[in-house]
Amino acid sequence: MALTKQEKNKLKKLKAKKKAGTLGEKGAAKLAALQAARRASKTDPDAPKTSKQQAKEKAKELGLNDKQTNKLVKESGKSDVAGAISEKNVNKGVEIGKALAPDVIDTPFLDRIQAQRTGDVDNLLANYDQNRQQALVDSPELQYSLNTLKQRAEAGYTPQEREALGLNARTSINQTLNTGLRAAQAFNLNRGIRGGIAGAAFNPALIQAVTSRRGLENDIMLAEMAEKTRALSEFSGLVQNRDQNRTSNLLNIDTGKSNVVSTDRAYTSDVAKYNAEQAAKEIAARTARNATGLGIVTDERDVLRQDDLINKQLKQSKKNLDQLLSIV
Repeated sequence: MALTKQEKNKLKKLKAKKKAGTLGEKGAAKLAALQAARRASKTDPDAPKTSKQQAKEKAKELGLNDKQTNKLVKESGKSDVAGAISEKNVNKGVEIGKALAPDVIDTPFLDRIQAQRTGDVDNLLANYDQNRQQALVDSPELQYSLNTLKQRAEAGYTPQEREALGLNARTSINQTLNTGLRAAQAFNLNRGIRGGIAGAAFNPALIQAVTSRRGLENDIMLAEMAEKTRALSEFSGLVQNRDQNRTSNLLNIDTGKSNVVSTDRAYTSDVAKYNAEQAAKEIAARTARNATGLGIVTDERDVLRQDDLINKQLKQSKKNLDQLLSIV
């Protein structure tokens, strides 16, 4: 706690007694206690601030220049309520400042930008997300082609297709055999060959038919292997083209979305910076407004003191003059 006015006077008297050599033991003890209390008040952060300390802090808060601060601190020593920067004088200065700068108000008065994301941006981002999901799904037509080719590459011909191939091949073999037999019969008739010897003419056609029938299954198997290879090749080509197109589409979608997000973030950052600068300008304007008003208040006080001093000097001069005239 800071020393009271009474304690300060007591401390002053005890010092005088000590200097004069008239301070007794009790007085010395009281002097030591008061000096200790004074030292504690200077180091205690919770101790009440002196009027000059209050004046300096208030002047700094209001943004006063050095000249104005010195005037206020000097005047503050004459009062327990911080003199020239008492609440009354502060309010008066602020009111004067407001009158001089009516546009500088205590609430935000400079324009601000509302950095709210528009519905268009939200819709655009939602469209990118939807397009990305769609790009990951095969179309019904492509899915059908892939399934068909995959099944063909794995299973080959269907039983019906194998039967049809065998029937066609057998029909062709029989046709070739019949043609060969008719040709052999005509050969025998033209040459008049009969009996067992005539049967020899039919052997080439019969042998060819037997040989063809024996190789029929092998031919069907080879044809089926070729069909599986063709289906697998087409399936691989479709998958490769699909993956390439999908990768390209996803890259375009992600790039587009990233550009929208980056632009939106940059705009939001610029808006925040602009609004902060506007707020700082408002604080600076209010500080200058208050400082101007308080400067006028202190200047008025200086003028009043000067007028009072002049009046006192005039009164003293008149008194002196009256005394001289009375002597004469």
